[in-house]
Amino acid sequence: MEIIFSRDCDYEKIYLHLLECKDNFVPPLNERVELRDFAKKIHDNAITFCAIDNHNLVGLVSCYFNNGAYGFINHVSVLSKYKRLGIAIRLMEMCIDYALENSYSLLCLEVDSDNKAAIVLYTKVGFEIKDNNSNCIEMNKAINLEGLD
Repeated sequence: MEIIFSRDCDYEKIYLHLLECKDNFVPPLNERVELRDFAKKIHDNAITFCAIDNHNLVGLVSCYFNNGAYGFINHVSVLSKYKRLGIAIRLMEMCIDYALENSYSLLCLEVDSDNKAAIVLYTKVGFEIKDNNSNCIEMNKAINLEGLD
């Protein structure tokens, strides 16, 4: 196994990845979105951070970067057999680095309050809970731009 990390994810790989990992979400991803439409939206509108093994997309983080001020992470996933290898952390760090390099001051995301594993992951990479309602937790990470020229 040789994981390659990149920012080049094509539509078909994104769709197949979403299809394979849909049941890893709380609630399952296909109960919230139509997977083909979601794959197209990610491909066309988001900056993607990808983990690839043997030409297969095994991990994905996608983020919408808006108006030069903040980014909104709308998707994080790793295929089951690739979990616990540090892939999600690496992809999140790539997203954080992109935000820093492009002078974004904040990253935001929302996570289902029952998705404890995701909450732990986001906390490990520096996200803090901003708002916690009954079903959804909003988390933010301030990007420190001081000292950059």
